[in-house]
Amino acid sequence: MIINPFMVASSSTTTQILLPLNYTSGFSDIKNNHTITVIDAPVINAGDGYGFSKFGNGALFAKGNLLSNYLRIESTPTLDLSGKKPFTIECWAFPNPYYGGSAIFSMRTASGYCPISLLYTSARIGNSTLTAWDTLSIGTVNQEWTHYAVVGDGTNITVYVNGTAKGQVSHPDWPTGDGFLNIGHDPDANSWCYFNDVRVSSGVVYSGNFTPPSSP
Repeated sequence: MIINPFMVASSSTTTQILLPLNYTSGFSDIKNNHTITVIDAPVINAGDGYGFSKFGNGALFAKGNLLSNYLRIESTPTLDLSGKKPFTIECWAFPNPYYGGSAIFSMRTASGYCPISLLYTSARIGNSTLTAWDTLSIGTVNQEWTHYAVVGDGTNITVYVNGTAKGQVSHPDWPTGDGFLNIGHDPDANSWCYFNDVRVSSGVVYSGNFTPPSSP
């Protein structure tokens, strides 16, 4: 089944967080104004000579060692993925594979287990007690804009790259608690990435392979 991206997939699917991450919106969540913490000095559209965006109006540039230059969506009930609540977390990212393990997003501040950690080559999904990982290899990409989506439907969690399912694990029954989301950071990985259109939805946006969005 193909679902038109960035359209409502069903009456129960609602966009909760939306960060275009361009010159107009900056680091802001334009949907529900969640608190965004700036760690060190990420910027919009700068660095290493790559001054561009996916859709032509700037992009977040997150670069640095394991501790610097990224954004964090602070703890919120919107990111409470407890039980087997359906969700979709997605974004456009331009990773640099030569910097080793470019972090797309994660839900932890230190080494350890969390619900989701996504790198440009792999996804790690924490088990129901957050004491171990299921690790999915999702392949590699060149230096190019790539659409990533992690979808939990209450039965399985599927990771999509450019609209193609790359791996799937059973949806864990995670502990109750508000979560947070790092953009361009994981404690175990450097990052060199541009980002546009980070979106978190409270439902299943994609239930099968799809065509990635062609506009903001």
